[in-house]
Amino acid sequence: MSEPAGTEDGVLFNVSFAGKGARGRPGPMAGGPSGEQSQELIPRGGLAGPLEREPHVETGQEEMAAGETQLYAKVSNKLKVRGPSLLLEPLLGMGFPVHTALKALAATGRKTAEEASDWLRCHRNDPSLDDPIPQEYALFLCPTGSLLEQLQEFWRESKRQCTKNRAHEIFPHITLCDFFTCEDHKVECLYEALKRAGDRIRGSFPLVVPLALHSSISYLGFFVSDSPADVIREFATTFAMEVAVLADCTVKPCAKQLHLTLAHKFYPHHQRTLEQLARAIHPGHSCQWTAVLYSRDMRFVHYQTLRALFQYKPQNEDELTLSPGDYIFVDPTQQEETSEGWVIGTSQRTGCRGFLPENYTEQANESDTWVKHRTYTFSLAMDLVSRKDGEASSRRNGEPHPPQTPRDVSSIQALQVTEFPALQGERRETTLYVNSLGDSGPRVWLQTRGAEGWTPHSCEPGCEPLTAACWALQEHKACVCHSVSNDART
Repeated sequence: MSEPAGTEDGVLFNVSFAGKGARGRPGPMAGGPSGEQSQELIPRGGLAGPLEREPHVETGQEEMAAGETQLYAKVSNKLKVRGPSLLLEPLLGMGFPVHTALKALAATGRKTAEEASDWLRCHRNDPSLDDPIPQEYALFLCPTGSLLEQLQEFWRESKRQCTKNRAHEIFPHITLCDFFTCEDHKVECLYEALKRAGDRIRGSFPLVVPLALHSSISYLGFFVSDSPADVIREFATTFAMEVAVLADCTVKPCAKQLHLTLAHKFYPHHQRTLEQLARAIHPGHSCQWTAVLYSRDMRFVHYQTLRALFQYKPQNEDELTLSPGDYIFVDPTQQEETSEGWVIGTSQRTGCRGFLPENYTEQANESDTWVKHRTYTFSLAMDLVSRKDGEASSRRNGEPHPPQTPRDVSSIQALQVTEFPALQGERRETTLYVNSLGDSGPRVWLQTRGAEGWTPHSCEPGCEPLTAACWALQEHKACVCHSVSNDART
């Protein structure tokens, strides 16, 4: 029995549906193709030629009138004043228009010009490519390390023992603000707002975020209480204010009690089992909390999300090309035209719309299609300062009584989410912290994220590290920094 669509914390929950028609399913029975040769398809008779496009798609170019032209002119004028960004300039040099280049950068998280150019090539036949439709953005506070591993284990076991519930639709998180829109040429302002808000409250961010388990007949989760919740709300409010000033966007900080959902809208007879699984989580341990800015395509918020399992080559011009891993957005309310075993949807990879065999796909989460833009990490920087003042980690085993942390931590330089060239072809995400407090010279802490999660390492006092030496540090788990002159510091 299908469940109606709904949202919790602004997150979409999928709707089950079945295509209509009298024709059989395509491909091999029970689960799709076993190889390319198995793509035998039953013709979808009764469909009068190619799929007719929506009227607004066919005339979209003509409807882009003066208002949109003014928007693009406004973007161009801003670029003339500031000059093209390092990411935008290569795309303009390839001949892409300003508005589509900015759209590609926003859709890929403004990571590299190469990713954006690949996105543009894939979307060359996207009928909505020139539409000035912005992305939606939201800010979440996410755990990492041991706590995240425990939560992921809970996700797996709760799904195995009690079937899927709505909490499984998204990663473990605390919602800091509702989704909001931001024009593509202002996205960099969101990153600056995140940095400013984080820098402002970093000195008071709690080393340990107390989480209290709460259970009801349809909800199970951790509530954040006491003064730590006030600090987190202050961060969310500051972010909203900075976004309003820098990007002229309206952001609504979360007004409800801050919480981390474990299960939602589950069967009542599963409550006891879920509670038992939740009690195995130990949230009191020190955790590195990270504020993460995500975006999503606002056109498909109320759609179902499918993930392609197999390659499919269209047999008719009104069908979609599928590659394994492609995400397809499907509107359950617009499947009247489809034959049994077929659905009509829009490819996230190409932006094109068409028919596809349903048994070549599986259900996916809408959050799987979200794009991560930037992160701001709190707890590690504070934890590192406390280590310098007395190796406080041993005193945090048990009651959370960490030493007082100086409120002014401007001397801590956190190079967030820096990717170093990995050894042996492995790609790792690395964050480097330099602390210049004290008389013994700078100290350095390095954290790397590999197959086993985040691993922190620290150098001995007095080291003035080189980047290469710090990379070797994470490999050898020992201080191998070399002293250099002040002029050569990174």
